[in-house]
Amino acid sequence: MAASAPAPFAFSDRELIEISARNPGFKIESMPSGELIMSPTGILAAYQEGLLYAQLNDWARDSGSGLVFSSSAGFRLPDHSVRSPDASWLRRERWDELTEEQKQGFAPFSPDAVFELARSGHAPHALREKMRMYCNCGARIAVLLDPVRNLAEIYRPGLPAEVFLSPGRLSCEPEMPDFLLDCPAIFYPIL
Repeated sequence: MAASAPAPFAFSDRELIEISARNPGFKIESMPSGELIMSPTGILAAYQEGLLYAQLNDWARDSGSGLVFSSSAGFRLPDHSVRSPDASWLRRERWDELTEEQKQGFAPFSPDAVFELARSGHAPHALREKMRMYCNCGARIAVLLDPVRNLAEIYRPGLPAEVFLSPGRLSCEPEMPDFLLDCPAIFYPIL
């Protein structure tokens, strides 16, 4: 379901947080045009998001490299949109640069690493465009995981996407030193 505001309109952090509070269960993002994108997540996809988050968080905690955020975190990008990747990572030094007020709202920049999970019904071209948008807005690496088609794609600024069919463990170096993403653990979870 999408709601629109007359363009060019930018919701404030407070307004978006209030809209989210009034619509529990929906992931809400704003586009540069002012359009709001609201979508709930099915329970299998939410479980897969949790598995992805757990892998990222274990690595970030053990390495001390930064912080990992769930799909609830909002990032205000340079194009004025507010996006909420399925999972994201921010280097520790960038977190430390934020004021206490900024830590309570949306980060005023793109995360360093963005992870999105494709779901059945998602248009692959739209997801690819979204990954390129993250890279254009400052992400150092953007990873698209597609359990439905059994593939992964890694995007980096200025480079063509790397496509992995039936991916195993994917290296996210050099952006995320020593991080190996275990795709089969996410694609084929033990339920």
